[in-house]
Amino acid sequence: MSSARPLCVLCERPTADGAVQVVHVDKEKLQNWLLNICGHEFAEEIENHDLICYFCIWHAEFLTKHGLDFQVDSWWPQDYLDDAAKELRKSYFDGMVEQSWVQLEEIDELESEEEKSETEFLTEQRKSKCFYCMKSFRHSRNLTSHVKKAHKNVI
Repeated sequence: MSSARPLCVLCERPTADGAVQVVHVDKEKLQNWLLNICGHEFAEEIENHDLICYFCIWHAEFLTKHGLDFQVDSWWPQDYLDDAAKELRKSYFDGMVEQSWVQLEEIDELESEEEKSETEFLTEQRKSKCFYCMKSFRHSRNLTSHVKKAHKNVI
């Protein structure tokens, strides 16, 4: 079962902190806004089930409120937040919260198992062996004390 979050259609980052479905925004105004702000349109047609993360919406609101109005009406919904999201939005506009995410590396289980067995093999090679009884020791100091105790008559 995958725990991956769906991606935002604008920033293409995981929508971990919440999102709004495109069906709840004005698509035409969104297209105009994207063309005016970013200088390009969506590469593919956006679907009603696609998501726009809160941070992209708040960034658009921030740009509009701080004089970067490109004669485009607001495309985002006006009443879409629960109490926790309202608090997060307030913190965002106060400059105390930024969008953060970590791109996780996909791991192929077969490769991971091969690397693990390779590491175990190298660890086995690094173990010290008693040349009298061929017993393996992880640390050379253990081997030294073993040889002194178990093979003192040979020394």
